[in-house]
Amino acid sequence: MCDIRKQSVRSMRGGLFLIVAAICGAAAAQESKPPAGEEVLKRCIEATGGKTAHEKLKNRVSTGTLEFPAMGITGKITVVESAPNLAHTIVDMEGLGKSEQGSDGETLWEMSDAQGPRILEGEEREIMKRQTTFHWFMKWQELYAKVENAGEETVGEAKCWKIQMTPKVGAPESWFIDQKDFLLRRMDFTLKNPMGEIPVKVTFSDHKVIDGVSVAMTALQEVVQMRMTTKLSEVKHNVDLPKDEFKLPEAIQELKSRPTSKPSTKPEQKNSEPAAGGSPKK
Repeated sequence: MCDIRKQSVRSMRGGLFLIVAAICGAAAAQESKPPAGEEVLKRCIEATGGKTAHEKLKNRVSTGTLEFPAMGITGKITVVESAPNLAHTIVDMEGLGKSEQGSDGETLWEMSDAQGPRILEGEEREIMKRQTTFHWFMKWQELYAKVENAGEETVGEAKCWKIQMTPKVGAPESWFIDQKDFLLRRMDFTLKNPMGEIPVKVTFSDHKVIDGVSVAMTALQEVVQMRMTTKLSEVKHNVDLPKDEFKLPEAIQELKSRPTSKPSTKPEQKNSEPAAGGSPKK
């Protein structure tokens, strides 16, 4: 009888061990399963100050420097942004001249001493339209058709979630969000311009809380084999801006006023002349 009891106890212990192991295994599987992309983005918004703090900001003026280390060139940069989708960036590089780009909410443009004025169109326009949307990070649902967690990837020393962002127009982007503090560490996207498709990597660092929200004060851009670093020295929010801050420059207005050539809507004329050695074509 004692042997039977001992065997029963052993069987119960073994059964309990298997149950506990199964529970622990299931819990470990749940912990190892990566969070959904939407959940990571939600955590990122919270980590940068939260929706309420962001929505208190109506505009932003950032000033700093733009450096090309390999060329030994440094210039000044000023970025003015305002809700909902107004922007004006001015870069003045020593030895390279001045360049600007902006949006009045409808026309997206750029202009430089070297290349003159240009109005952005097509996919290039859509890329800049997303980038000039104020609070673009919180409005991802309006700007992107699909979001998914593509797994882990390391940026510098930070383990990140690689969030694949598929816009409504254009190629997918990759956002790398830190698994610990949920700050955006890097963005990879493809820039389209008259020179073709250009892969771009932007790595963010030196985050600082300003007016309740986290701002990356340093951004390293890698474009093909060229590296440039933007270092912000001052960021101000809810500034009284000049009324004409986002007014289109005269050169852009002139471009916009030019008539655009439209394809002919006339039906193609069929050739009724006799072919050599034959009858007229029908």
